[in-house]
Amino acid sequence: MVNLPLSRVDVYRAVDRERQALHYLTVTARDSAVHHPRYSSVNITIHVSDVDDCLPVFERPLYRAFVSIDCPVGHEVSSSLGRL
Repeated sequence: MVNLPLSRVDVYRAVDRERQALHYLTVTARDSAVHHPRYSSVNITIHVSDVDDCLPVFERPLYRAFVSIDCPVGHEVSSSLGRL
């Protein structure tokens, strides 16, 4: 919906970047002349920003790992698995 007093586009429902990252709109303004109305249109692309609305859940609240002093660079120390 175009909010004319505020010159902005408002949405009626929440948008979700995971479902659709881009929205394309055409906004047309028209005067109120009866015989020869004038109008102008503009195409708008809306890029939806992402928020962390699906935080991962881990199996345990705390993980500990011990690393040997002679552990080589790039050696895997620990791993965990999170699910959405």
